[in-house]
Amino acid sequence: YGENYLDWNYYPTEEWKHNRTSNLVEEIYSNAAVHYKIFPFLEATVAGQYQMQRTHMQQHQSIESYAMRMLINQFSSYDNNTKSMHYAIPIGGRLTQSRLDGRSYTLRGQLNGQKEWGQHGLILLLGSELRENLMEGSTNSLYGYSEDPLRNVAVNYATNYTQIPAG
Repeated sequence: YGENYLDWNYYPTEEWKHNRTSNLVEEIYSNAAVHYKIFPFLEATVAGQYQMQRTHMQQHQSIESYAMRMLINQFSSYDNNTKSMHYAIPIGGRLTQSRLDGRSYTLRGQLNGQKEWGQHGLILLLGSELRENLMEGSTNSLYGYSEDPLRNVAVNYATNYTQIPAG
């Protein structure tokens, strides 16, 4: 594609230096139950569970990473009139940050009974359960990202750009 593009080659032994990912997961999990004997033949149980999880992920791909060089090249074009490159993806790295927060609860009520009369008997099991799971999250990416000096560049998402094949 020409000398004005970034290096199209993949260097597997060097790639680890240019991609950093960190994940932080925090979780709280608790449960409790209460048993109560109503009559000698009937017992009630109420049990509950609560879970909360928070996940934060951060990935930094520097300009030297294969993924960023390919992305920048695929959305770049050379203007023969001005003899200059146009980069739809800003030159630099990419910082992607995401978070996911979730929580759930379960509440269960149950009656257990057993009664016998001579050769006859009755076994009772009656229960009900409520459950809710809530998840909320977001992801954002900063392009043209650099840590030193700290900067990023806005990307124009409103314009359609020609994509050239990967090298």
